[in-house]
Amino acid sequence: MKFNIKEIGKISVVFINMIIAFYAIYRFYFVHVDINIKSENKNDTYLSVQQKLEDFDYLYKVLESSFPFFQVKKDMTKFDWLANKDNFRKNIAQTKNNNEFYYELQTILNRLQNKHLNIVDYNQRNDLETTYSKVDKSYPWKQILNNSVINEKYNMCKDNAYSNSAKQDLVPIKAKYFEGKYIILEKNFQIPQYSVLTKINSLNIDEYVKTLFKKIYLDYDHKRNKWFAKTLPIYSQSSDEIKLTFEYTDGKTEQKILTDYNTCKMDWNYDYEPLNIKTDIIEENKIAYLKINSFGMEHIDEDNSILIDFYSKIKDYPYLILDIRGNSGGATNYWEKNIVSPLTQKELKYKNYIAFRNSKYIRPFIIDKMTYHYIFKKKTDSLKLKNRDLTDYGYYYTAETIIKKKGNINFKGKILLLVDENVYSASESFASFCKAPKFATLIGTNTGGDGIGPDPALLVLPNSGLIIRFPMTLGINSDFTINEEMHTSPDIYIEQSLEDYKKRSVLTKTVKDIARYDTVLRKALELTR
Repeated sequence: MKFNIKEIGKISVVFINMIIAFYAIYRFYFVHVDINIKSENKNDTYLSVQQKLEDFDYLYKVLESSFPFFQVKKDMTKFDWLANKDNFRKNIAQTKNNNEFYYELQTILNRLQNKHLNIVDYNQRNDLETTYSKVDKSYPWKQILNNSVINEKYNMCKDNAYSNSAKQDLVPIKAKYFEGKYIILEKNFQIPQYSVLTKINSLNIDEYVKTLFKKIYLDYDHKRNKWFAKTLPIYSQSSDEIKLTFEYTDGKTEQKILTDYNTCKMDWNYDYEPLNIKTDIIEENKIAYLKINSFGMEHIDEDNSILIDFYSKIKDYPYLILDIRGNSGGATNYWEKNIVSPLTQKELKYKNYIAFRNSKYIRPFIIDKMTYHYIFKKKTDSLKLKNRDLTDYGYYYTAETIIKKKGNINFKGKILLLVDENVYSASESFASFCKAPKFATLIGTNTGGDGIGPDPALLVLPNSGLIIRFPMTLGINSDFTINEEMHTSPDIYIEQSLEDYKKRSVLTKTVKDIARYDTVLRKALELTR
């Protein structure tokens, strides 16, 4: 059979039109999110009680069917979020304005203690819009972030309501967590420096920390099996009397009653890092050091050439210390492209498992990110986990990732990966990966968790227009434990000691100097001897 040019052209046009039509159908029926925003209310500056309750009920309904960690969080916090719906509604109804509604809503979300679950504030919305504009697909996310009604609501209240600055009435005492205890770092109220805070009013310190579930996101100390705050906020009002009990360095215990003080905002003591990566040669021709502060998508390309140049210089070194402590995530593409691909000598494969609820709402997000996996999903009754039953949970798929060698670095040395509880999301996925094919030896404390699976989903509250970000999948480690519950344990457990912390000096400049007071880094250096 022969075709002339015109006939071939007609067939091509028909074929292209079929592809366009199929894509349009695919987007509308499979990855189209029902945003449910009430456009007639787009200029409202005040939400009625009924509107606030409608927003909460919609949030509760979506999370009830979609949020993956209800049982895990109930077991860890001893709080049944789903059973407290009536209490939540009562608290919402009592809010007097939009700001109070915002704070109460965030308080309710905090009770689930998941760092991917939050209200998206004005700045984060803009950041997400910029990020997803550079990402292929991601249609459900773009559909929400580019919605004109939602954007008008955010622009309308950007300078007042819905600002993401928590109410803070705090006693001006800085207590930092070291080796299971809260240490006073600065002398104040005649309390000796480095004293141990043991009690606040009638509560011992660990019981007090549990009262913070609704106020802040806490971390989990897997060694001691308890929740903790890296820097402890002591909430109060300026008129409140507060009783603090301390144990001094000489072993003496004393109680101080504070009555005359001004409250303050929390100084979270985050060190500002002007550059995303820091490189150093600790010992010529032997030990190299690399610190990466973020795996943010915006850093992938700009960091790549710097990292490749550094790898080329240290490719024959027997040791590379890779420090990702404090790295709260970003994009998995960062570490696949900028760390593993250039450093590996061979193709690497790793496998984990991702479960998700049988929820109509999250289906477009799952299909958009994991179309193939969604088609070949399996029922969770065939998935056997350690100490956890997912029989009636929904579906899961096996995610096998292949990372190919790229370039000619061929690093043959040993990689020592420094981790802590701040390693979360995409940096958590890197830590989890490193243990499977033994790409690196992990040194430090347990990581932060929730690093296996696609991006968190978004939902929009119909009246306020607030965007809620929430995890939609339950990531499962290669050892069949839940990543958000167990996180990733280091190969060598070691934590920063108070005695080393006391040696900190502003005069330290090189990594070798820093190791004098950095317990974890010093341990890594000991392994190179």
